[in-house]
Amino acid sequence: MDSLRRVYDFRNATIDVYDTCGNRYYSAEILHTIHAVATGARSPERTEQVPIAFPQLS
Repeated sequence: MDSLRRVYDFRNATIDVYDTCGNRYYSAEILHTIHAVATGARSPERTEQVPIAFPQLS
């Protein structure tokens, strides 16, 4: 059974990383953009087809 899987690559997205704990902070603008693309409300600027192999689990 084939299933549709998508991988999103958001380039040039500015994030803050805290030195002490390593937590990442994404701005509201970035999170809204990610949500809009993932839900189909906004089209990505570009797309690429990348083959990905998924091993069969027994």
